[in-house]
Amino acid sequence: MKSEAATVDLLQQGAEEHHTLLARAKCTGGDDVTAILNLGSAVLLHGVLERSQVYAANQYLAAAVIEQFTADHARLAEDLALLEDLRQSDPESQDLATLSAALFERLLEHLERDERTLYQPLERLRVVEPPRPATAGDADRED
Repeated sequence: MKSEAATVDLLQQGAEEHHTLLARAKCTGGDDVTAILNLGSAVLLHGVLERSQVYAANQYLAAAVIEQFTADHARLAEDLALLEDLRQSDPESQDLATLSAALFERLLEHLERDERTLYQPLERLRVVEPPRPATAGDADRED
């Protein structure tokens, strides 16, 4: 059985990767179809990894939150598939830019929501480091 400290450590590692993904997403242009598809794939992959982290920490999240994460990832996957299908079937479609921009906004909203609901609360779960053992030099110091 994993200790609470190990669970929090796993979640902290996921949080660091999520912060990086969010920062990179904000640098992505909303009009580049390939970039949006790549970003979407990264978000979905992170979602798969996130599930194992969320389930490892399910004592911290309500079942409804976990279900919402899963449903949101499924909707994003459907929309990414639609964008890819449109790009392959009609690369000159005027709808590509509109769909890409809308999907880009949804991906950012999703990442920012996860940041607020899952990763920012982790700061409260951090394990407090034990006090440092006293050394011989500590006795000589004045307070």
